[in-house]
Amino acid sequence: MLVGATIAKIGRASFQDKKPIKQICRALRVSRNTVGKVIRSGVTALADDLKAPEDLGVNHVALNLRFNQPDVEDTLHRLADTLLKRFPTQD
Repeated sequence: MLVGATIAKIGRASFQDKKPIKQICRALRVSRNTVGKVIRSGVTALADDLKAPEDLGVNHVALNLRFNQPDVEDTLHRLADTLLKRFPTQD
């Protein structure tokens, strides 16, 4: 089972440091499949992380896109298209 610190290290190595998967695997001693799953998880992992606070009654969240690699506008559109559908509004 992966701990949050390892997941964060994989994300940082891939997105910020632009290291290849093979190098990440060797440095962190994890399989290629594991690294690939973490990299691909993206919005799904974020949705899961946001579901727990929602269950506790939290209804506002701020996201810091400062270290975002893609264009911020593209990221906001992607989040709106995929993530917001999972959290319906209350009338």
